[in-house]
Amino acid sequence: DESNRSGSFIQTDQHIHHSESKIEGIEMLPIDIALKKYDWLKEKFWNIVDRDKDEYTRFVAKREEEEGPRGFAVIARKGSKNIFPLQSCLFMQKSEVQTVHNIIVAEEGAELHLITGCTSSIGRKEGTHYGITETYVGKNALVSNTMIHTWGENIRVLPRSGTVVEENGTFLSNYVSMNPVGYVQMYPVANLVGKNSVARFNSVIIAHEGSELDMGQGALLNAGGACGEGISRLLTTGGKAISRSRSVGA
Repeated sequence: DESNRSGSFIQTDQHIHHSESKIEGIEMLPIDIALKKYDWLKEKFWNIVDRDKDEYTRFVAKREEEEGPRGFAVIARKGSKNIFPLQSCLFMQKSEVQTVHNIIVAEEGAELHLITGCTSSIGRKEGTHYGITETYVGKNALVSNTMIHTWGENIRVLPRSGTVVEENGTFLSNYVSMNPVGYVQMYPVANLVGKNSVARFNSVIIAHEGSELDMGQGALLNAGGACGEGISRLLTTGGKAISRSRSVGA
């Protein structure tokens, strides 16, 4: 019902049902429409995440060439702010493979909050989700992104995410996965290119019996005063869990 929300995006399989922001200065558009509307956005598409990074990114890139990209673009203009988050839902219902490519742009001084729920239909036996997310945090901007996974027991989930943070910018990533899932492999990386830029990753994860989770995060400290933090609260009740974290100072 969008109560306590600033807007919504809903994608079922490869079909986008709804995309809207109710906040002046913040747009939430289907990625294909956004790329047609703004030529400058094309320069940010496949710019942080390399389309040749691995077999999964190549699969998404090839599908986009054949069918067009799916996912959302969020653009927070200079100085804009949303108190209640934008919400998005990525739902696997019938298709065997879902691909998503999201771009998030917070211009100078913007404050942007997002929350994403990813799930599959009840009783679904198998399926694979590929998600690409590229986030740009401008000077003095803040982006908080919370992702909650509630996939089925046999779903494979392979996100590929990257973030660039400019001077005095802050990126906050919160990830929650507490239900059974088949396989998750993710390692988001934040490139802190601006002085006093900050990236914080927080994860709460339960690996149930039969689940295999290969999780982690990385921070590249490429400017003076840059700060990266990764906190993982990971519990296994019989599943396989791997936790990786790496910070590299220039």
